[in-house]
Amino acid sequence: MHKLYSIIRYFYRLIIFSIQFILYLICWLLIPIVNIFWPKKNIWLFIGRDNGRFIDNIKAVFLFLHNNSNSYKEIDYYFITQDKNVFIELMKNNLPCLYYPTVKTIIKMLSAKVVFVDNYMWFRYLKFFFTYSAKKIQIWHGIGIKKIFLADKKSFPTFIHYIAGKLSGNIINFDYLISTSEFFSKYFFSKSFKYKKIIETGYPRNDILFKNNNDKIGSEYLLFSDLNIIKKVIAFKKDKYKIICYTPTFRDTGGDFLSDKIIDLNELNNFLKFHKMIFIVKFHPDPNFEYNYINNLDNILFYKNEYDIYPLLIYTDLLITDYSSLYFDFLLLDKPIILFPYDYNKYVTKDRELFFDYNFIMPGERAYNFEELIKVIKLILIEDKDFYLDKRIEIKKLAFKHNDNLSSKRIIDLIYYNLIK
Repeated sequence: MHKLYSIIRYFYRLIIFSIQFILYLICWLLIPIVNIFWPKKNIWLFIGRDNGRFIDNIKAVFLFLHNNSNSYKEIDYYFITQDKNVFIELMKNNLPCLYYPTVKTIIKMLSAKVVFVDNYMWFRYLKFFFTYSAKKIQIWHGIGIKKIFLADKKSFPTFIHYIAGKLSGNIINFDYLISTSEFFSKYFFSKSFKYKKIIETGYPRNDILFKNNNDKIGSEYLLFSDLNIIKKVIAFKKDKYKIICYTPTFRDTGGDFLSDKIIDLNELNNFLKFHKMIFIVKFHPDPNFEYNYINNLDNILFYKNEYDIYPLLIYTDLLITDYSSLYFDFLLLDKPIILFPYDYNKYVTKDRELFFDYNFIMPGERAYNFEELIKVIKLILIEDKDFYLDKRIEIKKLAFKHNDNLSSKRIIDLIYYNLIK
């Protein structure tokens, strides 16, 4: 029975692959011709990750253009999404948005001059072909230590997978690839993407980190953020609570600190209560973790994992993470960081191969179990000792060419004055 199932599964995959192959061939024959002869307008499109979620770099750079549209008057710009909730919310907030796929959206795509993306799945559902002749700007969604895309052997394990990537529009030469520093351009991005030019502008999502706690964050920047948690955090900060944010990254092989029972939540909650601390857990956007079953933990909050975390970071006193790119962004705040790589050996052998030496590129207090984690939290937030500040500043200078809130402006100006004007 198992053998029969395997045979059926094999032929099913073969049929699907054949249909896709034929469809892509037709697209390569027809759509590029249409794109070339279709009249172009000064339309800029922004395509979010995971079929158009309104988070991360694409959200930040889109909002910058929207809020400064008077300086770029001739640009017609839209956010493209396949998520109806995102579409409805953006329209409700008077943000230019298009739902895909519709005839109107496809016409805009055929007419577009520029397409911004911050992920590698943006091309799906024929988006690549409808925007074939537009300039492509890859912003990506994080510098880090993990091998990604072309550098990750799992992405395209065989030559057939690579050809399929080229045929579908997954593997392309981006007109501009956005980076944060010369170091990451050379040792991270150049090995991960094909591109015509790489530019160290910085990341749009980090612009918000340069607002202090007294600055008013525009309401549109709080869209698709966990407002319930942020409001609670602001109230806790006024009452002199310390805010800890724990952001474990995604494991390809599954598992997390809850299912692996790494942390004793009840003991942690008691510790937090005694010392006036709030512990916020923000899982990676994928997959969608279920944690509603956790009750009676007043000092442990779960930030919705599919939402934008950056508006929360400016209120955070201590970051705890493992292999996440968020580590590097948080360096811009000059606040302490704890590394909690409790599954390091498993992660680097079964989940992701690393670009860099972990100890060099991510300096910070380390904890490998719950007892050690409590110990280093005490060291930093109670004893007020931060032994890695100077090392973090060194890595910050390595990771970021710019230390300001102008990353979005640099990107928009780059495209506006070099590709359009």
